[in-house]
Amino acid sequence: MEEGFAAPVSWKEDLYRQLNTNEETFDPTICSFIIETLNEKGMFMDSEEESIAYLNCSEDRWKGSLKQVQSLDPAGIAARNQSECIILQLDRKKETFASHLLKKYGQGKELLSWKEIARREGATLKEIEEALDKIRACSLYPNLQEATEKEEILIPDFTIHVEGADVYIEPIQQGQLQILNIPKENKNLKSYFQEAHFFMDAMNKRNRTLLILANEIISIQKNHFLFHDELEPCTLQDIAQKSGFHESTVSRTLSNKYYQFEGNIYPIKGLFVSKTKGGTSQDSILKAIQTLIEQEDPHKPFSDQQLCDQLEELGLYVSRRAINKYRKILGIESASKRRK
Repeated sequence: MEEGFAAPVSWKEDLYRQLNTNEETFDPTICSFIIETLNEKGMFMDSEEESIAYLNCSEDRWKGSLKQVQSLDPAGIAARNQSECIILQLDRKKETFASHLLKKYGQGKELLSWKEIARREGATLKEIEEALDKIRACSLYPNLQEATEKEEILIPDFTIHVEGADVYIEPIQQGQLQILNIPKENKNLKSYFQEAHFFMDAMNKRNRTLLILANEIISIQKNHFLFHDELEPCTLQDIAQKSGFHESTVSRTLSNKYYQFEGNIYPIKGLFVSKTKGGTSQDSILKAIQTLIEQEDPHKPFSDQQLCDQLEELGLYVSRRAINKYRKILGIESASKRRK
């Protein structure tokens, strides 16, 4: 039932759903033609004249139907070129000034400096720069992934409670398995019930193993739950040594498992943090890099070596090469690309 509920639909199916649940009336023939003609990126690249002739409709009916499809999610759907795709996104965000600039100056008919555009529009260079940032933030194509994504159903396996200076684990029961008594002479069902007993024993063993491993992890990360401290270095190998299980068993048992804490659900593997060569928690390094870059001068961003030096002043020791790796983990670009 859960798999069916969360089953993804194609982005074209989602467009039809939006059309049919919209209160506005629409021309099903023209709208269906437009949707089915969209390419794999969600753009309408066919000839409008040929489409109008094929459908034997007026230009006004065609434009009205195209506008209706373009009003659907994701923003930019059924755009006829990349400029229109960006304009549709800007209009959806009500960024009228940025949309106006792209419509008026984005076609490349007249090459003008930002200063000249600002003069013609009666705007400051800062306002022009802000509008350009909003244009750059748009995608060249509709975000079709957004239209097909469905929220994943996350079911926590246990809840973590804090009481005073203690941290407790409370298992969450998802239901109870039981086998009903059947007549012993029913030999046909005997093998199936043996499988059922084996399955229940495996489930109970899996739950016990999960709680043992969770207890070892929570004991290492106790201060994180008590005081919201940064995570301590903790690896699969550490938990395997403490629990006595093989490392592959630890990884398999904790894969796609979640816990609930303070009303939120988190992946258990998020509590694992590798050590740097200097013995520092990777979590500390990542948070420090994030903070430094957020506070840097956008016109003079820190190089990887400068970040390395800044971290050393904070007592965090990491190589310049490692800085590059951590930046990529955080999705942060190089200094040259961050410079305004």
